[in-house]
Amino acid sequence: MDWDAIGAFSEILGAFAVVVSLIYVAVQVKQSNRQAATDTGFALMSEFSRVDELILTTPDIIALMIKLESDEELTDEERKRSEHFAMRLMNNWMQADIAHENGLLDPELYKDLIGDARHNMTSYPQLKKIFLNLFENYPRIKGMNIFRAAFEDE
Repeated sequence: MDWDAIGAFSEILGAFAVVVSLIYVAVQVKQSNRQAATDTGFALMSEFSRVDELILTTPDIIALMIKLESDEELTDEERKRSEHFAMRLMNNWMQADIAHENGLLDPELYKDLIGDARHNMTSYPQLKKIFLNLFENYPRIKGMNIFRAAFEDE
């Protein structure tokens, strides 16, 4: 056998191995990205579940949520509790927005979370007022996509 033919065959075999390796790495990266997005979605939903659990298991919070649906004036304690509740929701929605911007959140889940933010702003008018006040202290946050979508009529 000719040494030139062996060299050419080796080069072809090496090029094929490189292509197979690149395909393997691409598949691994895609799977890794999918797993990161899934993990992010689960982590976010866990945080929202914690908020729901708090509401469901704390009578004072349930009473506060009912009051947030009305025009009834909040006491100082209720106002402060509502501000922190709003900040908790804001943090969760911010995490969703950041994850979405970085490609780590399923787009359909992100749309659902925008819907959740809109629902909260329409269902709880007093909570919406609290958010609008928070945005004055945190103007950069109001510019985040999820909040712009939730408050697009503002």
